[in-house]
Amino acid sequence: MKYLAAELNISTNYLIRSFKADVHTTPKNYVLNKRLNLSKRLLSETADPINVIGESCGFIDANYFTRVFKKIVNMTPSEYRQMYKFPD
Repeated sequence: MKYLAAELNISTNYLIRSFKADVHTTPKNYVLNKRLNLSKRLLSETADPINVIGESCGFIDANYFTRVFKKIVNMTPSEYRQMYKFPD
């Protein structure tokens, strides 16, 4: 965030406030939601292992991915996959 603000020649706080005013969420939450939406799609449309999906969506490791996913989605990635897996 600091790098982007510096490139735009504005303060980090101003960048965050402006982003939130336009998008109605913080940049951090925006990116997190994009990552989670992509992971949901991959969980339901592929047979890729959960750790591979988490890493491909930008999460540090499978445990962190599972913790964040469960906190936001209220179920584990495995539970989500079972519930929303498209039939083969």
